[in-house]
Amino acid sequence: MDEALAAMLRETITQRTFVSQDVAGLPTYGAPTARPARIQWKPQRITTHTGEERVSRAKIFLLPTPPITLRDRLTLPDGTSPALLHVYPVRDETSTLSHFEIWV
Repeated sequence: MDEALAAMLRETITQRTFVSQDVAGLPTYGAPTARPARIQWKPQRITTHTGEERVSRAKIFLLPTPPITLRDRLTLPDGTSPALLHVYPVRDETSTLSHFEIWV
């Protein structure tokens, strides 16, 4: 990630990585991990990974490690855990993973 962008990660979110589903089909998650983030609180119409049009309330920027998937759970500074609508891995000019952009 570009150093200038990394310097803008001034908020902290909590990530819980999806582990599996229990016998009832409910997700189980790993231990919570605090991560630096940049959150842009701006409603925006997006297309989800399933092709559905939704309105995102925020876009989150995260460092590339640890990775994140749509099945993970994020807790924002306000205590909410919104559904992840889209996770986009951003790569630099050498195809190295630079950061993630997540719409919630």
